[in-house]
Amino acid sequence: MQTARTSRPSRALASLAAATFLSTAPGAAQDTVAPGFAVTGSQPVPASFAAYHTLNNGDRVTFDGVSIDLYDEAGGFLMNLGALPGFVFTSFVESDPSETYALVGESTFGDIYKVMLDGSGLSAVANIPFHYDAVFEGADSALISASPCLCGTNEIYRLDLTGGAPQPIISVPGASGPVALSNDGDLYYATASAQFPAPPGSTDIVFWTADQLASGSTLTLGDATVFHSGLDGGAALAVDPVYGSLVLAEAVFGSQSRLLEFAPDGDLVGSSVTSSNYLSNVELRATGTTGHFHAWQPDSGVTLHYNDLDAGLIVDVRSHRPRAELVANGSAVTFRVTEALPNSAMLVLWGPQGAYDPDETSYGMFPGFLFHTGLPLASIRRLPFLSAVDGAGVGEFTYFDPGHLAGTLVFQALLLDGSGSGFVGSSRAVLN
Repeated sequence: MQTARTSRPSRALASLAAATFLSTAPGAAQDTVAPGFAVTGSQPVPASFAAYHTLNNGDRVTFDGVSIDLYDEAGGFLMNLGALPGFVFTSFVESDPSETYALVGESTFGDIYKVMLDGSGLSAVANIPFHYDAVFEGADSALISASPCLCGTNEIYRLDLTGGAPQPIISVPGASGPVALSNDGDLYYATASAQFPAPPGSTDIVFWTADQLASGSTLTLGDATVFHSGLDGGAALAVDPVYGSLVLAEAVFGSQSRLLEFAPDGDLVGSSVTSSNYLSNVELRATGTTGHFHAWQPDSGVTLHYNDLDAGLIVDVRSHRPRAELVANGSAVTFRVTEALPNSAMLVLWGPQGAYDPDETSYGMFPGFLFHTGLPLASIRRLPFLSAVDGAGVGEFTYFDPGHLAGTLVFQALLLDGSGSGFVGSSRAVLN
């Protein structure tokens, strides 16, 4: 294999995996969510092991092995999109980029269907035995991960939805693994051991570049670049549409599951969700204009959806920023941040209210996360020292107002990791 991309300085959020958890997914008591994230909802899946795909507007296409249906974001039934003559095992549901139709796969016989999202019907478009996952690479072209011979080799096929037989473009050893496409068109793949369950450390995330995919050559694992290695299995992959980071469902039957975040260069950031249940079907969906899926980002940026198979739930997780407030006691005014990373530190920033815009601007000035602030960068001032954050996630800084500062300043905090060696996010802003 080629060597991994050169790593930047290690991501400060690696300590998240061992941090105290903040929230538990409703109805899925075995799922714990790390600091800097919050569960924002959950919906029951229509049937055990059902596959689904969430559309940009929040509606969800589901396949329960017989019926293909459309539900709204709250889980309300909208319409039936089609049905198969008998029960089959589900594999994937993926919509085309224009969200005109969905590609629906079943792994009992290997049939793949094109299902129109306006309810006008479905048609079989291909048969690939024992397929596992799919991702669209264009308007009418999808890449399919499958192990058609069940002989310890996985193939990735290019499927032209306008006609023609599936064409194998990549061959790798092992069982079928999940696929995801980066914002630049690179194909990510999580290798899967042919052993069941997968041995510890046997899964690597690798990628082939967009140029390699377009070359027309049949590619192998030797042509891939290692993104991250030594993982304990991979059930699903998803790419952050804003920042380009990657989330892997590291899931093994009978063992602990984790949803792991990786920076765009392959560094492990940390675990956003940990569970004794089996987690799969990870999606990262842009739900706003600010922030990406990363701890202590604005919750309006990207929403994570995942399937807790044991609980029978599709769970929604968003980033969660620490709260900020100002508490006055005479001339002493305390800037207080709550719900930050326990036993860490923060850097207090401030600037003039006259320059403040509540519609924050995103800056990529720190490795690993976007800094969001309503203050122009040139107007920001900072303390020359760090303020401690206690075991309850509370940090404070007190200043004295001689009587003329009220209504003039904006305060915000930059958050550090538990070691104090790197920034990991920011708080909300507060006006004095």
